[in-house]
Amino acid sequence: MTKTTKLLIGAATVWPPIYMLVFMAFMLLTMLSTFATPRTGGAPLGFPVAFAGIFVLHLFTMLEIIGLLVFYIVNVFRNPNVVGDRKALWAIVLFLGGFIAMPIYWYLYIWRDMKPTTLPANGGVLEPPSQAWTSEGEDQNSVRPYVPPSGPPDWR
Repeated sequence: MTKTTKLLIGAATVWPPIYMLVFMAFMLLTMLSTFATPRTGGAPLGFPVAFAGIFVLHLFTMLEIIGLLVFYIVNVFRNPNVVGDRKALWAIVLFLGGFIAMPIYWYLYIWRDMKPTTLPANGGVLEPPSQAWTSEGEDQNSVRPYVPPSGPPDWR
């Protein structure tokens, strides 16, 4: 995926949280202006023209969220960097978390192209501890076998 495509997907992903703030500010300003306007006579207030614009923007944003949800869930199952059980987990998180989880997934698996964690070359075997954990006379590469205790400890 090219950097331009990643940026366009990122811009579409951050639009719903930005729109939520714009919508709340619009509704607050509309309510404040409605209450601040003195009513003369008994005539009802007309339909605010700006409300038609925010309605179209609201409809567009809802359709965009549905499209992003479909895109991200399909991407989860096709992305080789999301491994094993994380596919189902990310699908659930994206479905339930909506536009809060989408920017996180976008950053981790689309923008950074996060690779799955792999085991070290030695097969995941822990390396011997540093010099401070070994006796001075022992060779650091020698491994002593485990010897179980001869009996249970006397707790009396």
